[in-house]
Amino acid sequence: MLLLVIAVAGCSSVKSGTPSKTAMEQMLTSTAADRAAILLAQALQVRGLAFVDTTYVAAEDNKYAISALRYALMRHGARLTNDRGQAASIVEVRVGAMSTNEKDFFVGIPNPRALDSATPATIVLYRANTHEAVAKLAAFVYDARSGELIRGTEPVHGTAKVDRQEVAPGISWESKPADR
Repeated sequence: MLLLVIAVAGCSSVKSGTPSKTAMEQMLTSTAADRAAILLAQALQVRGLAFVDTTYVAAEDNKYAISALRYALMRHGARLTNDRGQAASIVEVRVGAMSTNEKDFFVGIPNPRALDSATPATIVLYRANTHEAVAKLAAFVYDARSGELIRGTEPVHGTAKVDRQEVAPGISWESKPADR
């Protein structure tokens, strides 16, 4: 009887409410956005009362990056207004990238029920996994009255990365490289 139970034993899992991005992806992209926002605010050196124009920034995913930039601008001396008519200058923002890449390499015994290359091994002898996020932000500042360019910058890049390694089942570690 015990042999029968072992032979037919299994496991199950239930998922509900899976978001479009994993928590890891969200943490990495928001960290990359924070880093890019700080670099951009330093480069722009906005002073006085400014309006942040996000007209040309698409996608819901970019709201965090815009808020991070607003905060970084204020920390670097800008005063922000939500009324374009009151602003002395306009900061026009562009988001070129806000995404993650993942690279996974493993050596092990594959799951015989799923022999495609994307399926992780059932028994891992060695695995290296890298998640990296990139945020590319750019902006320019112009006079709200005359439309004259005050300052422009080249795009800045913020990145965030997590490396995970595993040797044998259950022995793993994670590293997060220093800010870049």
